[in-house]
Amino acid sequence: MLLNQIKMKQKIIGILSLSIVVGVMSCSKQKGQVTIYSQNYAWKIYIDDKYIGTTSSSYYSTPDCGADGCVNTELDGGIHDVILVSGSESHHNTIDVKKNQCNIFQIPY
Repeated sequence: MLLNQIKMKQKIIGILSLSIVVGVMSCSKQKGQVTIYSQNYAWKIYIDDKYIGTTSSSYYSTPDCGADGCVNTELDGGIHDVILVSGSESHHNTIDVKKNQCNIFQIPY
């Protein structure tokens, strides 16, 4: 009888442990696609202190997500720090990335 109670408690603990792990996995941050474009200049893009890429084309209307010549990446949803550098000019901005969406940002300089 005691042995059956111990085995039953082990099964319950195992099920609870599995539930906790599944719950933690489902709370992971989801990413959003990010496209950054410019109307002029080649801008080096740093996001959260990491070099992401350099714009290489000029767009005078909003490009599609992932367009050539833009800086394209995936980021966790939320606010991110962005540093833009072109020659001796640099600017610090933030972007708000929406998860599970294409987020397109124009460099305003």
